Amino acid sequence: MLKQVFVDTPIDDGFIQYVIDEPEARIIVLDTLDPGHHGGAFCRRRAGWLRARLNEVPDKPVLIVLHHPPIETGIPWMTANPDESWVAMLDQAIGNRPNVHMITGHIHRSITTQWRGRILAVAPSTAPQVALELAKMDPEFPDERPMIVAEAPGVALHLWTGDAFVTHHAQVSAPDVLARYDRNLQPLVMALAREHQMVDRGAAAA
Repeated sequence: MLKQVFVDTPIDDGFIQYVIDEPEARIIVLDTLDPGHHGGAFCRRRAGWLRARLNEVPDKPVLIVLHHPPIETGIPWMTANPDESWVAMLDQAIGNRPNVHMITGHIHRSITTQWRGRILAVAPSTAPQVALELAKMDPEFPDERPMIVAEAPGVALHLWTGDAFVTHHAQVSAPDVLARYDRNLQPLVMALAREHQMVDRGAAAA
């Protein structure tokens, strides 16, 4: 389906996986699709490919992009079991590599956590969101809990600051503006600018 819409998406070894190199960081896009199944997958071929791409840039920060988060989210029907084989395969492929930031989707909610020492951010969906319901679920007992809700569509924006990735979660719709940068707020902005300059000078002097 993705290739039908984005026909130029790279394929490597039969999987949609590729690298984007920027001067200060490498972005690695992984294919975690298991056709016919809802959950994620990561096989030895994909693990070998990822390991090779990481080894090419041992001193460079890396942003790993994948659809399925390998984490326990607390939402019973939209979560990965930490003991699943693909989760262990992914963890082993990354290894002890420092400076790895991971971004995912699939859960249709904004989530930020650590996965085995790595920062991991889950993006919301541009479609309806998954309900935030953390109660245990009995697959044999339909309890009428909400599963999909009409919360506003959202996106995650990832900023490289020069030494770290910073993730911002935002709604797609334009919010009501409560304040603008005008002459009334200029004294506040100027004061903040002076504070930041002082902090920068202090840090440089230290």
